[in-house]
Amino acid sequence: MPIVARQPRRISVKLLRSTSPEIARCFASGHYLLVRRPVPAFHGLAGNLGILALTFTARAANLAHALILGAGLLAAWNLILLWRGVLGRQSWVLLSSDGRFYIRLFSPLGRGAYKSSESEVIMLDLEEVASVQIQTRKLFVYGPKPKLTEWLVIEPKPAVRSLVADEFQRLAPPAATCDPRREWFSGSKDGIIWIPWQSYRPALRELVRQIELHFPNLTRSELKLPDLDLINASNMAEPERGQLLAKAKRMGHGADCIWALYRNPTGPPLYSRRSLEECIEYMAHIEAD
Repeated sequence: MPIVARQPRRISVKLLRSTSPEIARCFASGHYLLVRRPVPAFHGLAGNLGILALTFTARAANLAHALILGAGLLAAWNLILLWRGVLGRQSWVLLSSDGRFYIRLFSPLGRGAYKSSESEVIMLDLEEVASVQIQTRKLFVYGPKPKLTEWLVIEPKPAVRSLVADEFQRLAPPAATCDPRREWFSGSKDGIIWIPWQSYRPALRELVRQIELHFPNLTRSELKLPDLDLINASNMAEPERGQLLAKAKRMGHGADCIWALYRNPTGPPLYSRRSLEECIEYMAHIEAD
C-alpha cells in the first residue's frame, strides 16, 4: 500500500532501539519502505559445513538414519537463513514509515551485546531531511578491473545536522580503532549520513525510485565521484603513501586500503608481499590528518 506523508510535526532527532514498540508498530502497519541486509555469508557457510561434518562423522560411526537426520538439519538451517534474510525483522538497515526515516546505525555483535540498553537507530522526520543522493565511485584495489562502490547519502536539513553529528560522535568508535561489539551500517560526516550499499535489498536505485514516488517533495540526485587508484597509492614511498591512504580512509575506504596493501607486491623483490597483519596494523595507526 502506498505511504502517505503526514502533516509536518515539530520533533527533533531521536535515538531508538531496533526492538522499540514504535518500530514494531511500523512493521505491523504494513505501510513502509524497507532495506534489508543479506544474512552473513560466513555464518551460513560455517553452519552448512558443520552440519555436513557431523553427518559424515555419524555416517562413519554407522549411526542409524545419519543421512536422513543430516538432510533434515541442513533443510532446517537453510530455512532459518532464508527467514532471517527475507522475512526476519532483525535484518533491516533502513525503514521509512509514516513520514519518518529510521536509520539503523549498527547491529550489536555477540550474545552479551544484545542485553545492552543502548539505542542503535536514529529517527528523522521527513521534514528534517533535505535530500537523498546516490554516490558512486570506482576503486582500483587489485588487478585491472575496478570495484564499484555505492552509497545512499541522506542529508538532514542544516538545523538538525549538528544533532546528528553529536549522536554519531558519541556512538562511533575512534577512527583508528575497530569496534568488536558492533557491525556498522551507517556513518556520518558533518551530520550527513552515509550508508555504504553492501548487496542490500532492494537495489539502491530501486529504493531511491520508491522514495521519490512516495515523497515527491524530497530532493533526489546522483553524483559520480572521481576514481580512486589504491594500487598506485599503496606502492608509493612514504610519506606520500601514508598521506594518500589516510585520505582514502577518511573517505570510508579503510578496508579497501588494507586489501590494496596486501594484494599488490612491493619492494625490490618483484613478488614481495606485506603480511595481512602488517597491513591492518599500518592502517590502524595511519595518521588521520
